[in-house]
Amino acid sequence: MFRPLFLIGVAALAVACGGGRRDIVHKPGEVYVGSIEVEGNTAIPTSDLVSGLAQARTLNLPIDVDPYQTQLDEQRIKGAYLRLGFFTVDVSARVDKRGDARVIIYTVKEGPRATVAAVSFLGLPPGITEAAARALVKLPDGAPFDYDPYDDAKDDLLRLLEDSGYAHARLDATVTADRVHAQATLEYTIAAGPRCTFGDIAIEGVPAGGLADAIRVRVAFHRGDPYSFSAVEKTQRALYGVGRFSTVRVQPALGDDKQTTIGVKIVVSEANRHELRTGVGVGLDPLYYSARFRAQYTQDGVFDPLTTFAAEFRPELTLLRDTSGASEEITPLVRLIGRLTRQDLLFPNVKGELEGGLDYLTIEAYTQTGARARVGISGPLGTDKLQARVGWTFAVYSFSNVSPAVDAAEASRLGLDSTERLGAYTQAITLDLRDNPIEPTSGLFAAFQIAEGSKYALGGLDYLEMSPVLRVYLPLVGGIVLAGRLHVATISGDVPVTERFYAGGASSDRGFSERRLSPVAMAAQTDGSIDTVVIGGAGLIETGGELRVPLGAPGGLRLGFVVFLDGGDCTDQASQLDLGNLNWAAGGGLRIFTPIGPARFDVGYRLNRFGPTDPEPGDRLEYFLGFGEAY
Repeated sequence: MFRPLFLIGVAALAVACGGGRRDIVHKPGEVYVGSIEVEGNTAIPTSDLVSGLAQARTLNLPIDVDPYQTQLDEQRIKGAYLRLGFFTVDVSARVDKRGDARVIIYTVKEGPRATVAAVSFLGLPPGITEAAARALVKLPDGAPFDYDPYDDAKDDLLRLLEDSGYAHARLDATVTADRVHAQATLEYTIAAGPRCTFGDIAIEGVPAGGLADAIRVRVAFHRGDPYSFSAVEKTQRALYGVGRFSTVRVQPALGDDKQTTIGVKIVVSEANRHELRTGVGVGLDPLYYSARFRAQYTQDGVFDPLTTFAAEFRPELTLLRDTSGASEEITPLVRLIGRLTRQDLLFPNVKGELEGGLDYLTIEAYTQTGARARVGISGPLGTDKLQARVGWTFAVYSFSNVSPAVDAAEASRLGLDSTERLGAYTQAITLDLRDNPIEPTSGLFAAFQIAEGSKYALGGLDYLEMSPVLRVYLPLVGGIVLAGRLHVATISGDVPVTERFYAGGASSDRGFSERRLSPVAMAAQTDGSIDTVVIGGAGLIETGGELRVPLGAPGGLRLGFVVFLDGGDCTDQASQLDLGNLNWAAGGGLRIFTPIGPARFDVGYRLNRFGPTDPEPGDRLEYFLGFGEAY
């Protein structure tokens, strides 16, 4: 059935994209610029040329052609060609009359495009080879010339010099254009100055000890080390990563060009020690409608300058509906969390965490009430890109409001007829090579988590939980990104009901409603009906790929489109997972990119496994309104 929210989502996106713009109606005899045309262009599309012209902003307005702006736009078109090496390009303009409309026509004679004849470097200092410098100029000999990589190489060359100790380096660059032979010769002239080393390091803004010590252990250089601007930047990033400073300035004292010892002043401003954050949100899904609230209070420096206390309150009200919409129930989910975090525990960049909380969570099959505690230590393994964590988790939960679909035998199998006591040792390792964690366009993310439940960890259940994750992002032409993922999770031994996995939804297999691609319990009721409820499983696979295509930014609103193929399954036992028989769904979606991440609307269509014994047998089409990429 085509649900109302589908139409609401489409309508909302249409409004956001600026649909329904009124065309301007002109009065008889009212002169206006009707269009701008370009003739003779092959190297640069007409749309790219016209979008940057001043006269394009007057299209369809009751304004006549401005001869001065027309001449400037002529030079703008010529400049666009010159930047691509068309040194003999010629551009002329004329204006045609078509009734009251005026049509500006630019005629382009492109001429040949210049190729790179040679790239030379003058003044390369000791320690930097010509091959290393040439590798930074992304214009091979004989390749078509382009000013953009020529200009980009200037910053890269300066960085190479500064990272090799030449703190006072200067660079000039010229292009010699041979119009007769259509060739360009590039020349980079370098004044390196003396090779420098780091000098004294001064810290301002915090008292000695405590935060000052935390600053010193994060400085990526020492007195006497060769000067490197990359080390200065790395230090600034590391200091912001402490989370205790509102501003950080790492300032090399670059004075006299003959100075060989460069002192560094680090100036920081402490952030407010007390912070209160609140937020509200809503979730929309064919089966789940929810309202969420979150309040968090944070206090830094509770016991010492590097210890932080945080308290969170997370209530949520969820309206659960079955697939027919015949029954409704409002269920609360409440979490109280208290957390102590200590930076530089025992060693620099090692973080210790102690967390406790109270939960009252109503999900499909039951309500769980209880308390939990967690202790953990985390830190980098040689690089910030590779992080490791070890910890211990303990929790005690009781269960109530068990669904009628879960009979006594099933409740006993799941452990819902007794108190659950969890005690587990946990380990995790993550590798994050993404260029941007919110909107990644290249790189990969990999993680592997293990939890060992044991009586030695004070638990009542012996189990082993493993969860490897891999996400890959490949940039293609035109800003298109191919994203792929694989997530496998298994539990063996005594499977805790609160640790069971659920699949399906906006960040899983988009052919299913949230959590509905999961094993179910079912029982006959007194009225003869069969009641079912999802109970989760001990085996999970989520995989698939997504092609993310940018659509430009009409009206300043950046848009995108995705095409995806999702596969997945969730089984009662890990041994039942079958890679050759996954649930597959294909679909597409729109993206509206905001400063805090993309808003999205996805539609998924199931391709297989819609028999009466499969999950959600009556549904083929699902839709999702959400925020953030699926992975």
